[in-house]
Amino acid sequence: MVLTEEVKQNTYPAATLESVTFNGSSAISVEDDYYNVTAGNVVPQTMATGIPVYQNNNIVPNNNPYSNTTANSASLYKLDAATNTVPNKTGLGITLKVMAGDNINVFGISYHKKPAGNYVLASNPISVVNILDLFSATGLVSPKGISGTQISTQPGFPTTVTNLLNNQPAQTSTRPRAGINWVVLDEQFKWVSGGFDMVGDAGASTTGTFKNHVVPTISIPKNGYIYIYCSNESQYSVFFDNLQVIHKPGPILEETHYYPFGLAMAGISSKAAINLSNTYKFNGGSELNGSFDVNFYETACRLYDPQIGRFWQVDELAESNWEWSAYMFSLNNPMRFNDPLGLDPELGLNAGTAKVLDNVVVFSIPKSFWAQKRAFYRINDLIERQGVTIDMIQQESLRKMMERQDYDTKFRMRVGAMTREGDKAFLNAVSWFIPGGLITKARYLGYAAKLFKSKRGVAAANVMEQSGIELGKEILANWGNSGSADLNDAFTSVLTSKGKIGVKVIGSVYNSFVDASVGNGVDIPGVVGNKDMNAVGRDLIFDGIKTYAGAAAAGSASERTQLAIDVMIDQSKKIVSNAGEN
Repeated sequence: MVLTEEVKQNTYPAATLESVTFNGSSAISVEDDYYNVTAGNVVPQTMATGIPVYQNNNIVPNNNPYSNTTANSASLYKLDAATNTVPNKTGLGITLKVMAGDNINVFGISYHKKPAGNYVLASNPISVVNILDLFSATGLVSPKGISGTQISTQPGFPTTVTNLLNNQPAQTSTRPRAGINWVVLDEQFKWVSGGFDMVGDAGASTTGTFKNHVVPTISIPKNGYIYIYCSNESQYSVFFDNLQVIHKPGPILEETHYYPFGLAMAGISSKAAINLSNTYKFNGGSELNGSFDVNFYETACRLYDPQIGRFWQVDELAESNWEWSAYMFSLNNPMRFNDPLGLDPELGLNAGTAKVLDNVVVFSIPKSFWAQKRAFYRINDLIERQGVTIDMIQQESLRKMMERQDYDTKFRMRVGAMTREGDKAFLNAVSWFIPGGLITKARYLGYAAKLFKSKRGVAAANVMEQSGIELGKEILANWGNSGSADLNDAFTSVLTSKGKIGVKVIGSVYNSFVDASVGNGVDIPGVVGNKDMNAVGRDLIFDGIKTYAGAAAAGSASERTQLAIDVMIDQSKKIVSNAGEN
């Protein structure tokens, strides 16, 4: 909903019906753009015997540049139901688009002259469908493609004009059934209310009855339309002039209802007339492009189509959201998330966002781990800017969530730093023994295994790792059986036939070394800082080699290989354990 504090007034031209030229054109040339004017009903004032002289104004502004508001009226609009045709029973209709809270004022003049024998001829009633046909034919409603019959046959719609206008009185002997009337319909053209302001009662007078109509303010209860018109159902002449409408809009400029993924429900949405369109709506204020009826939202990085609930372009951060479609919007949960940049869904009002109330910040805590992680970064940024710390958060559940996330974040940073330092230490330790190209591939294979594990499950990662270990065993077996003194020959022989994934065995030993250090809370750089890493690496690997060679009688080649690998892994753990004790 779009609201405004602006106070404005829309004044429509008065229907003076004057055809004389003024300022280069005539008043009626503008007036018939607003009012339903039948040319044959416009008559000279002389036809209304005894009507007093008055000017072309209602003592309110008339913004028609071609209307001479200080000149005396010379034209009137005549209605007479004696011929029983719709144009002779109603006219000067005008339709306005209105919003709940708007106010309408109506002005006009009427005149009738009671015959000596009173009003005795029966009236010729106008039907509800006749009025609604005139309403549906106005320029504001005709594009909707709805007829008066369709409107009037809705359940609960009034079936008589008396009910349509909230008990308009019947003709009496001193007053014809004539007046200025209005009907209010909602956006679905259902009846809301109606009203009337009858012409003056002649009483005993037969010299003519003149009335200045000043209709009390009409308050609009629902968004929709108001149709204002003049009518006369009696078989006697009634004259109208200077019909004028003033529209005072309320605070509601626009009311839009949405389907969950942002498509507007046009049937129950509404927009005030004579206002610029608000195009910054759904999805945190993304701009709606309605050109050529494409109706998509323009985010900073992509175009979003609310009709299908998907972006048109691939997510630039698709690799970081690999579990989701690259075209998805708001994690398929638009009730909770927005994506105003088209890059990364952000939490909506019900999860992890702040509401500031007089120096108090209130947060709701999301449930999922990654939603909490996003909320942690937002809250942490907020409290840092305010110069406070996590322990100063008063809400206990929020403080505990922040403490958990803070610990997790710092732990991940520490492990990352240790891993980077461990990379350097390990590469230095074995670079003298194994060609640099092979160990580099082993290192990246380790990273690939971790990525594979995080995205495809532990079971699949274990299969991959076990395959690498089996090839590693074959490398050791090949070295032992060949009698060669150079382990590189064994690598070359096996990798030529099996592929370079065989070096995964080295990665396995290295990962065990790192895991042992992290598990024991030992900082790898601190452990190896005072040691000769070449010596550490040489001893570690040759322990395994010697174990293999010395276990010739212990069993098969595969058993000896596994024994060698177990020794190397145990040795790595002992290095870390001893360093921790020291």
